[in-house]
Amino acid sequence: MPKTIAITPSWYWPARVPRVVGVPPFAVHELLVERRARREPEGLALVGDGERLTNAELAARVREWAEHPEPAGGLLAEPPTLAGAVAVLGALARGAPFVLPETAPVPGGEHRGTLTEPVLGLDVRGTVAWHSQRSLVAGALSLGAFLELGADRPWLSTFPLASWEGIFGLTVPLAAGAPVVLSAAGEPALGAIVREGAGYAFTELSSAFAATRDAKRDVKSVRGVLAGLVLSVPGVFDADQRRRVGRLFECPALTVFGLPETGPIFAAHASWYVDEAVGIPVTNAHVVPVDPRSGVPVATLWELVESAMVTVFSPQLCVGYEGGAYPERFRDGRFVTGVIASSDANGMIYLLPD
Repeated sequence: MPKTIAITPSWYWPARVPRVVGVPPFAVHELLVERRARREPEGLALVGDGERLTNAELAARVREWAEHPEPAGGLLAEPPTLAGAVAVLGALARGAPFVLPETAPVPGGEHRGTLTEPVLGLDVRGTVAWHSQRSLVAGALSLGAFLELGADRPWLSTFPLASWEGIFGLTVPLAAGAPVVLSAAGEPALGAIVREGAGYAFTELSSAFAATRDAKRDVKSVRGVLAGLVLSVPGVFDADQRRRVGRLFECPALTVFGLPETGPIFAAHASWYVDEAVGIPVTNAHVVPVDPRSGVPVATLWELVESAMVTVFSPQLCVGYEGGAYPERFRDGRFVTGVIASSDANGMIYLLPD
């Protein structure tokens, strides 16, 4: 059982949210594409580029791409596209290691037969954070469980597919059985929310805030449609912007913070949150405070620490870092994020300047 339980009082954790979810032994394409196609072939899977794909159609497109791959770098920039999503899922179905934004196999890379070997690489400041089929599945299930995303409403994402947010914006709803709507940020996203009846919209806090100034009429049009905005933040963020977004959209403004190496670490839940806090550790995240000067774990609870560096262990961590370019980023199986944070007595996490 993750030690997250020790730093999050039992009376505070959202009642219906599991603290731990298992990671089934499936590859991404099997769980997110093929399984959906078998269960509900005519159900809606993906919307974008003026197209609407059913589960069966998405599965067929993914299989075709896996058998006859094409360069897709241009498809993975902003905004996210349906063709880019098919390329990413097709590359994962092939199983050969690839690095985004390209989906061509890495030279010399062999097809992987296991679920724990590196398959998808994300650029991180000149190096690569590799993820496995298992870590990608674990991340999708963890964030979906924390947010309680149901299958009845679409999830809209505005993130480029070459980012960790773009990957999660695609995989989380597919894992939950919900349709995915891909859109540019701003006014196009607001129109797509109304048109598709999206339940959640995953975008940047800065983009949502800009919409409250530049597209006020469109913002009014989505009121009553969204169950929540899931707002990625780069670190320390402006709580006043968050308050304005929640007030004008008339729905919870749920911040989420993560890294390419870890996926989401902290997120807010709609049941209760503080605007200044980023949230609490998500399902499956074991977050340990360490002394930023020595790297030694702090032998007390988060809420008793004035500030500490965040280290993370979870099944959604990147793989292969121990022998990679930055082996010092792993200590005792935990990933050293370099992020400084504090906690209040309720277990709410506040991100602090370095």
